[in-house]
Amino acid sequence: MPTLEELLRASLKGANVKFDQANSDLHATVVEAAKAVEAVTGGKATLRLFPIAKDDTATGYDLCVVTVGQQFRKLTSFTVTGAGYPIARHASPEQTAEQHIKSSEELSSYFRKLASDPDSSLVAYLAYIVRNFLEEE
Repeated sequence: MPTLEELLRASLKGANVKFDQANSDLHATVVEAAKAVEAVTGGKATLRLFPIAKDDTATGYDLCVVTVGQQFRKLTSFTVTGAGYPIARHASPEQTAEQHIKSSEELSSYFRKLASDPDSSLVAYLAYIVRNFLEEE
C-alpha cells in the first residue's frame, strides 16, 4: 500500500503535467507567431507574453505587440489553470472568458485566424507599424 507521501507526490506530478503542457503549448505558439511578426515587419515588432497574475489556481498572461521603440499594444489575455486545457482567452483578466481553447490545435487555429483576418487587432496594428516606420525612413 502506498504511503501518503507517495500518493501526494504522484498527485502533484499529475497536476503539474497538465498545466506544464498547456503552458508550454501557449509559449511555443507565441514564439512561432512572434517569428512571423518579426519577419513581416522587418524586425520592427514582435509578440510577447507578459505574466500578469499567478496564484495557486492559474497563471495569467497578456499577449502584446512590442515595437522596437518599446511601445506595447495588448491584443488579448490568456489564463492557464492548474488543469491545463482549456486555456481561457479574454479581453482582460477581469472579464469572463470569450473563448475556451481546448487543445494545441485550437490554440494554433486561434493564432492562424488572428494572422489571416485583415480586420484583426494584430493585422491592423502591424499595418500601422509598417506604415509609420516606412514614413520615417
